[in-house]
Amino acid sequence: MNIPKVKPKEIELEFQPLMEAKVIVMVSKNSPLVNRKSITPQELMDQNLVIYNGPRMKSFIKGFFDHYGEMNILFFTNNTEIIKKTVAEGLAIAFSYDIGVNSDPYFLSGELVAIPLVELENNTMEFGYVRSKKQYFSKAAREFIKCLEFYTTLKY
Repeated sequence: MNIPKVKPKEIELEFQPLMEAKVIVMVSKNSPLVNRKSITPQELMDQNLVIYNGPRMKSFIKGFFDHYGEMNILFFTNNTEIIKKTVAEGLAIAFSYDIGVNSDPYFLSGELVAIPLVELENNTMEFGYVRSKKQYFSKAAREFIKCLEFYTTLKY
């Protein structure tokens, strides 16, 4: 689960972070932006955009547009494959998170390139789990948490 940086105050629940993801800009290998080491929001304003249709990304986009101005949105979708194909064809860029980029076939083949988005507040998202402070984990749950902790600390 991902939790916003500002966490609700809940007496009986505890959030345990496992990893943090940073916002990246996904571009085509043929994009004029492809050789950038990083990019600022202002440098993206003339780009077409495809957006993942999820609550966290919608919230990010709303904050981005409120602060920097609106971009031309081609479409929203929950289909990440369609997003990646659209970007790979050079029709748009997309915002994403750096999780999994190092193992994604589009990025491994060089069809897509991830560029860090800089000079932006709240450009990270924490992933973790929520648990009751009043109950202990079962042995199986503890083993599952160990696996999660192991796999979220691996560097590809």
